[in-house]
Amino acid sequence: MFVGTYTGGSSNLTTIAVGLDASKNTIASANAADYVVGIPTLILMFATPALYKSSKWLKKL
Repeated sequence: MFVGTYTGGSSNLTTIAVGLDASKNTIASANAADYVVGIPTLILMFATPALYKSSKWLKKL
């Protein structure tokens, strides 16, 4: 189900879950886990260039 998320978003996760006959609790938990992990990861990826630019330690590395 998570492969569906990364290839097309939450709608793909839900479609695959329905195809696998997953329970509603499993679908809700999978969507919640995706948001809990995905949103902070995206924020970090967008912030990384600015963090790199302002970090003397990373420039030395």
